[in-house]
Order: sequence, then structure tokens, then C-alpha cells
Amino acid sequence: MVLPGSDIRVRLDGKEPRGTGHDLFFSVLNDRGRRALSGGYARIE
Repeated sequence: MVLPGSDIRVRLDGKEPRGTGHDLFFSVLNDRGRRALSGGYARIE
């Protein structure tokens, strides 16, 4: 859980080249270092 006004960290769990870009896989950690979100995905070109 993330409370308003608290800090988060985004941890890159994996990076795979895909065509002209990359697929990024990430987790979000709360201010206690606990996982607040897993299975995050972003594609960059």
C-alpha cells in the first residue's frame, strides 16, 4: 500500500529488446521497501 505523500521506488526487474524499442518490466516499492505493485510493464520506442 502507498499512502499519499509517501515516497515510492520503481525497480526495474527486466528489460528485453523489441523491434526498435524495449519492453520494461518493473515493480513499485513503498517507503518501507515492500512491494506495492508487481507485474508492471512499459514499452519504450
